[in-house]
Amino acid sequence: MLVLSAKAEKVSLSIRPTIMIERSDAETIYQYIKQHPQAKWAFDQEVLIAKKVLSLSPQPVKAIYYEGKVDHDPKRVACKKKLKDAEKMQSLLYAFLATKDPRFLSKSKEYILAWAKEFEPTGNPINENKLTPFLTSYYFFRSDFKADEQKIIDAWVLKLGTLNSQFGKKEMGNWKSKRLKISAMAGTILGNKTLLTYANEGIQEYIDKNLYADGRSFDMVYRDAMSYHCGGMKPLLSTLLCLPEQKNYWYNYQNADGGSVKKSVRYILPYARKEKVYPQWVNSKVKFDRIRYEKGDQHYKPGTPWRPEKGMSVFEYAQFFEPEFKDIILNLKVPSTELSVESILAEVMRKNS
Repeated sequence: MLVLSAKAEKVSLSIRPTIMIERSDAETIYQYIKQHPQAKWAFDQEVLIAKKVLSLSPQPVKAIYYEGKVDHDPKRVACKKKLKDAEKMQSLLYAFLATKDPRFLSKSKEYILAWAKEFEPTGNPINENKLTPFLTSYYFFRSDFKADEQKIIDAWVLKLGTLNSQFGKKEMGNWKSKRLKISAMAGTILGNKTLLTYANEGIQEYIDKNLYADGRSFDMVYRDAMSYHCGGMKPLLSTLLCLPEQKNYWYNYQNADGGSVKKSVRYILPYARKEKVYPQWVNSKVKFDRIRYEKGDQHYKPGTPWRPEKGMSVFEYAQFFEPEFKDIILNLKVPSTELSVESILAEVMRKNS
């Protein structure tokens, strides 16, 4: 195995759950934050980050170099630095929800417009899933853009959704669930029935082909990794949230073999509770997983235990369907007395629906 040199650079990139928030829910969320100290503390952390973003400028790219490259690949490293704009988008939105400060609105608009003008969608769901915070923010702030700005961004959103819906007809696993997510979000923003129909029909196809009766998924078996099981479930759950009238049906729907979204979420529970340990990558059928390890990425070392905190995002999404997952989220956070912003939003929006 090659060992990374001291000069090899890695950049962390953490895209948290992307939740489509209705503008009509903003006041309810704002009042909840004011009245609940734990919620206020969680959102105050986002405000601190967002205030730093106010003095920064967007760094959009024309193309994303991420999928298929090892983590210390120079092109991937450089691109991840730019993609941290997506992290900033999430903090700006949450800061606005907590404060109503128009500066966070203005900065969000600046970032969204810059990326819509520069980035050229290709229909690669692994790369373009990183941009979904721009979609959630645009959904919330869309009415604040001028008509000519809306025209530019709407065209960009439509291209993202359309390309992802047109490619990968026979794909399996997280590639497919990310396509469904991007298309569903684009369809929700634009009220595009074609994209929403693709997502709705695609959910059943995904459940039928990818989820097994014992709770495992195609990704789990193919990659032998809980990381990829979670990586397939998160975009699937995000897709369900874009389809409010059907979301509970699809969460509980069982395919002919007995597989379901609910079972696949609950499959993670004993590992998240640390009752079991999952050694990853031992029997992965994907050559690139082995190449990553041989190139020095220790995360892909066969037998590496899955870290339970990596499953938190799944339960932040799933809390919209099963409120009791709040306790799991608290146990996975450090310190465990803190609520996550996403968990708070799930609680407020579920009560408001």
